[in-house]
Amino acid sequence: MALKDLVKSTDKLEDSLESILKGRVDLVKIGEEKSVRITKELLKKLDNGSKMLLYLAGKRAWSLINRIEYWTKPRELETNLFIPGGSIRPLLIKFRKEKFVEYDRKEKGYKITSLVILELENLLQKYEKKQEK
Repeated sequence: MALKDLVKSTDKLEDSLESILKGRVDLVKIGEEKSVRITKELLKKLDNGSKMLLYLAGKRAWSLINRIEYWTKPRELETNLFIPGGSIRPLLIKFRKEKFVEYDRKEKGYKITSLVILELENLLQKYEKKQEK
């Protein structure tokens, strides 16, 4: 085994995002606005952290489609996920420490990291199975 065999490629990021989002999220374009809509069933089932990561994955998909970086502000998460701001900000701080999200001071927004996208499918499947029991 060579060291290069240990490297996980992010070349297939679009495929990973498609797999994660399919059946869970709709990408909605209204005029110039690019929005993400999580299915109602998932909004009821998922915990707040999973909802946020899934939403941010949808925004990352828009970034790949349009070749423009979309930074998500906490207020957008509150509005679209129906989560109070008092719950969102502590999760964002935790996700930053864990390197799940990046923060941009200039944009005052967040985006999901590529590493988390590669693991998000497994996290969601585990959580969905747990909820079925």
